[in-house]
Amino acid sequence: MLKPAVSIVMPVYNMEKYVGEAIESMLNQTFKDFEFLIIDDCSADGSLQKIRSYSDSRIRIIQNSKNIGLPASENVGIRESKGKYLVRMDSDDISSPDRIEKLFNFLEANPSIDICGSSLRLFGEKELVVSYLEDSDEIASDLIWVCSMPHAACMMRMEKLKAYNLWYDESYSVGEDWIFLMRAKDHLRFSNLKDVLYHYRRGPQSMVAQAKGDLWKHNSRVYKDLLSDLGVPWDESELKLHCFLLAKFDILAPSSEVIRKSRQWLDKLISSNQLTKKYNRDTFEKMCEKRWNQLFYNIVPYGYKNVKAYFNSSGEIPVDYLFYYFKYSINKMLGRK
Repeated sequence: MLKPAVSIVMPVYNMEKYVGEAIESMLNQTFKDFEFLIIDDCSADGSLQKIRSYSDSRIRIIQNSKNIGLPASENVGIRESKGKYLVRMDSDDISSPDRIEKLFNFLEANPSIDICGSSLRLFGEKELVVSYLEDSDEIASDLIWVCSMPHAACMMRMEKLKAYNLWYDESYSVGEDWIFLMRAKDHLRFSNLKDVLYHYRRGPQSMVAQAKGDLWKHNSRVYKDLLSDLGVPWDESELKLHCFLLAKFDILAPSSEVIRKSRQWLDKLISSNQLTKKYNRDTFEKMCEKRWNQLFYNIVPYGYKNVKAYFNSSGEIPVDYLFYYFKYSINKMLGRK
């Protein structure tokens, strides 16, 4: 029996309401040479019955004997997959009809790229299109800040996952995709297409929404692993500075002292990478400076003292930043948004 070109892996847990749309979006792909592994993680609703209502021969249902969680179910899918490429799919989302075809064609034409994602559309509570970086070094360097690939929207070379023993960390309930990419970056090359090929459903059913109350706990654990991987010494106060640079002002509010220390933390990251060479030196510095530049626009609403502290820490006052601040101040005085 010929092996399929693509293996689709979709874990399912209590998604009766949405899993049908997810399944149909894969069965209606323009690319037909795939197997569809659906891993039911002991759903307590009607998810399994809904899955069984589809009789397509490409579907292979795997039932976990007990609830093992998303990362472990993803690993079950990897072990069972027979395709040249692995495609991830979440059971409450939707794939565009040409998703697999475009990702497959791109990877076939670009053998130096091992994992490829795409832009995605957020829908449900609010609609928004999100695009991602395309350059592999930029994607890797930005991992220290954000999960820079839409993991559920990715296609991956199966032989590379097996060659470098890449699996999902089952100790994570949220962020396992981020840590997976952190480990993959040492061996694999990344890219993202600009095409919108994946549709991410916002709502209370999503993993991020369910973890929202503990999101700081989940994200701080990811950051600890990322910083340890970089080889930079850190303490809890610096972990909060890291989040401050991402404008997480609910964790650390803007102040002159915080802004000064956040610049020092950024310089510490850059210096550490120069020693450990974990990331491309020039690209990593560029991505760090990008975070610093974005911080300016986020602190402007917090007043002159913070803007002054930013300029002092920068060592320069760019004309366009000064113009932006004066324009913002005038509009605020006039009551304009």
